Amino acid sequence: MTGFESSRLNQFLGIAIAITHIFSANYALAQITGDRTLPNNSNVTKEGNTFNITGGSQAGSNLFHSFQEFSIPTGDTAFFNNATDIQNILTRVTGESVSNINGLIKANGTANLFLINPNGIIFGENARLNIGGSFLASTASSFKFADGTNFGATPNNTNTPLLTVNLPIGLQYGSNTGNIQVQASNLEVSPGKTLALVGGNVQLNAGKLLAPGGRIELAGVVENNTIELSSNGSQFGLNFPNDGQRKDVNLSNSAQVSVIAAGGGSIAINARNLNMSGASTVQAGIESGKGSVDSRAFDIDINTTEAVNVDAGSVISNTVQTKAVGNSGNINITTGSLTLTSNGQVRTTTSGQGNAGEINIFARDTVLFDRMRSDGSTGAYTTVEPRAVGDGGDINITTGSLFVKNAAAVLARSQGQGDAGAINISARDVVSFDGVSFNLANISGAASSVGSTEVANAIGNGSTITITTGSLFVTNGARLIANTFGLGNAGNINIQARDRVVFDGFGLNGYSSGAVTNVESTGEGKGGSVNITTRSLSIRNGAVLGARTRGRGDGGNIILNVEKLEAINGGQVFTTSFSSGKAGNITLNVTDSVTLAGTDPTYFARRDRYTPVIVPNVGPTSGLFANTSDTSTGQGGELIINTGKLNIRDQAQVTVSSAGSGVAGSLKIDADSIRLLDQAKISADTKGGAGNITLRSRDLILGNNSSITTNATGSNIIGGNINIDTDVLAAFANSDISANSDQFFGGRVIINTQGLFGTQFRQSPTPDSDITATGASPELSGTVQINTPDVDPSQGLVELHVNLVDASQKIATGCNGNQQQRRGSFIATGRGGISPSPTQPLMTDEVLTNWILLSEPVQEQQQSQRTDSVNNLTQIVEAQGWEINTDGEVVLVATAPTATPHSSLFSPISCSGVSSTTVN
Repeated sequence: MTGFESSRLNQFLGIAIAITHIFSANYALAQITGDRTLPNNSNVTKEGNTFNITGGSQAGSNLFHSFQEFSIPTGDTAFFNNATDIQNILTRVTGESVSNINGLIKANGTANLFLINPNGIIFGENARLNIGGSFLASTASSFKFADGTNFGATPNNTNTPLLTVNLPIGLQYGSNTGNIQVQASNLEVSPGKTLALVGGNVQLNAGKLLAPGGRIELAGVVENNTIELSSNGSQFGLNFPNDGQRKDVNLSNSAQVSVIAAGGGSIAINARNLNMSGASTVQAGIESGKGSVDSRAFDIDINTTEAVNVDAGSVISNTVQTKAVGNSGNINITTGSLTLTSNGQVRTTTSGQGNAGEINIFARDTVLFDRMRSDGSTGAYTTVEPRAVGDGGDINITTGSLFVKNAAAVLARSQGQGDAGAINISARDVVSFDGVSFNLANISGAASSVGSTEVANAIGNGSTITITTGSLFVTNGARLIANTFGLGNAGNINIQARDRVVFDGFGLNGYSSGAVTNVESTGEGKGGSVNITTRSLSIRNGAVLGARTRGRGDGGNIILNVEKLEAINGGQVFTTSFSSGKAGNITLNVTDSVTLAGTDPTYFARRDRYTPVIVPNVGPTSGLFANTSDTSTGQGGELIINTGKLNIRDQAQVTVSSAGSGVAGSLKIDADSIRLLDQAKISADTKGGAGNITLRSRDLILGNNSSITTNATGSNIIGGNINIDTDVLAAFANSDISANSDQFFGGRVIINTQGLFGTQFRQSPTPDSDITATGASPELSGTVQINTPDVDPSQGLVELHVNLVDASQKIATGCNGNQQQRRGSFIATGRGGISPSPTQPLMTDEVLTNWILLSEPVQEQQQSQRTDSVNNLTQIVEAQGWEINTDGEVVLVATAPTATPHSSLFSPISCSGVSSTTVN
């Protein structure tokens, strides 16, 4: 180091040390001193550790104090020794020092205390409040009053202070807006009162702000702005202009903001950004063991112009605590973007007797819930806890885009006695649920759930999950779930996406991505339905879309209204019953096309390692399935497809089946065209009976070992029926249509077609393409009926002779002019048909003319004639013959005319020169 560099370093260190000493000295010497600017000035005397503050200027019930500086050293007390009839103590700091408060602020009676210091205010770890009213600390430059007066930190005229008997109605901020810091302080006001910190930037570092049953206001305010003050009894509130000008509010290191009590209690935070970290909390609700049936907690309102960030175990909550009685309030967040990460939560809960509140999120740009690599829960939750009595609140999210990642969740759940809340998501652009937790124990998703009666005595209904967006993506093991483990119905899943919906893949824990509604094994109630409306729906790579019942209740339905649907590479749509309940129905209304193709190569490995079989008796195949398991006694569901094109290929299936004792549902397809290729399958398999297939299409083509089958298994189980109505039916390469029963009568196959190609009826299957209806024995075979048009094109053809006649030998030769003979002639009557000569074009003799109008009497007469004709109609009968009318026209007649035998008018002509005999 050069001498110059060493000199500069020493100079820098000296300056730094001097600044530190000055700061420490100022903090150590900080005290309370009046400024002599009031008609009746503030008097400050110190007795021991207490600053006694008397005097001040009174106007009605308002008491005004003005100080050059206002700081309280560690362990000291600032005692406003006011008269008990004073309602408001308004205090200003006119000097240039920050207020460092590390002791107790005390006042008599129920007076509200207002403190403004535009230089800034710092509450140290020993700062405390002991006042009967509300407390407001602000870095505003002045108070504004309704009569137009101001009480400012920079007096305009020290000899004429502007004092008023009115309550302040606003805070005016100047060009210098200091910050407010709470450094491990515990600041608490009396129950039902207001605690407000209104900066600059507002920082809570490990501190506590408490207003039991009252109100807490935190706000970051920029320079040269005005904030309105409103009063409601003993509480105050802030109203902000819509100019978008704010500063930040930060909570860190287990900072706590709480109004929880026996009732009441509200929190409002207004800022540019709200940042919460280090297990900090913002909490309202009904305190444990307190409250009554009439008790209600009020709302938490958070309004930021840019962002709300809740990280590292921080929580915003409104709750009814254990053994508490009353309803919790709502959580309302309005922001540019909301981010919950690493166990950050927004939640409303009831653990006592009362309802949980709603969560209402409005984010202009994005909402992100990301659990990252932490254990615990991240997301938005409304819950009815075990042994609680009350309903859960709804979760309403309105945003540009919503992203839920790494096992974060949107959850509405009831584990007690009450209904779960609803989930309503409206995103202008995208909704995405993606991934599982790093420990593989949890999945991302949205869920409405009723807990188990065996564990938590849960009684209540699940509610609906509604997602409205541009595009929805559920990927890498994420899932939308509506289920019931207890006594009550599961909720529905309703999705409406302007562009597309994609369910794709599975997670590292083997769970398929998807949307599923369940009646679980301990549940007793009706399963919910899945309803999707979108332009394009894709279910692929092992993802699922389903509704099932394992408990005592029917499964829900699946209704898809889309333009295009694809289920590929193991993508499955299913309704299933594992119990006595009926499996739900699947209804597809697809205007353009349905494509089902391929299998999931990971299926068996995932099944064996991680999860039970989701769809029984199906395996890794893509397709549509309405079925029951072998343990079920319930009825299988119906499967209805209405589409333009149905393409099934590469082992994909469309199946209704019953593997249990209940009957299988029916399968109905109405499509412009149906294609089954490469081991594709349409089937109705049953062990309990029924299971019919009805297909309507312009053309139906099967190829390469594809099939349409109804198979019945078990004694006295008749094979299902197959009804096909198509213009063209073609089957190639061992592609079969069969209605079979292995132990009883085969089913019935009825085919109505204009053309049948590549297949035919056979008594039993062959290596070729077959149409069969086999039974347990030939005597028990079913029936096959193939209906084609009655017209046989071959019947309209005349077979030509092999040896043609020489026409030149059949032409009569003419006679010479000396021999007598009659001339022949050919006359063509009528219009058109024959041209005048072979070399001239065909001409028409039609005459074009204009329309003319009949006179009214003529029109009326014709109308009368038509009416009479209609009234006098006789029974229409089939024409029996024809005749030529007087106009030379051929007309059909009901009675055949009497025929006159034909005879020639001329006798044969002789050209031998001998006169012929004329026969008259």
